Order: sequence, then C-alpha cells, then structure tokens
Amino acid sequence: MPEKTRVYFNLDRDRRPELVLTSDFEVYKTKTWNKWTSKNLAAKDCEDVFGTQGEIFFAVDPTCLGLDAKKVAVSVVNDFVADNYFGSKADWAPGKRKWTKRLALE
Repeated sequence: MPEKTRVYFNLDRDRRPELVLTSDFEVYKTKTWNKWTSKNLAAKDCEDVFGTQGEIFFAVDPTCLGLDAKKVAVSVVNDFVADNYFGSKADWAPGKRKWTKRLALE
C-alpha cells in the first residue's frame, strides 16, 4: 500500500489547523483536518522545503501567508492508502487530531 503523509500546523489558539504540508511538498491553507484549498501556496514563495539523508526540513513565513502567528503546534498523520482511499489505516503523532506543545516561531 502506498503511503501519504500530511503535516498540519496550528498557528493560533483554536483546535483547528491553518496549514497543511502534503507528502508531495505542497502547502495549503485549511480550516479542517480533511479538506483544504485547491491552490498550492508554494507559488507564493512563503515556504522552503529541503532534505538531507532521510530528513525533511520545512520553513514557512506565516506573515507571507497573511497569518499573524507567534507560536506553532504540529500534528502528523501517515495514511496507508488502499485504492486511493485515505483512512484505510492511519498513524498519528502525537495522537489522532492532537497537537504537540506550542513552539515559538523565530
């Protein structure tokens, strides 16, 4: 089964994500866990994705995206996709639709 990974970013104090990074290195604005805008924000040059030896690094400028954020929390899901159906099996970190502790943006 192919895998699809998504990294969700919470940039304010609500429980919903504002940005999602897909395993295709595309960035989208979102307000929910399973739908996001159809416009890839990579064209705005607000983020940088790079990797070395199996690690992936992602940087985004929230002000460039019209978001006023001082801290960020992250949630990661890895879906094992069967017949292009998301949710067949999923592994979440730190837990299903849970956030890490908020970290200061620099």
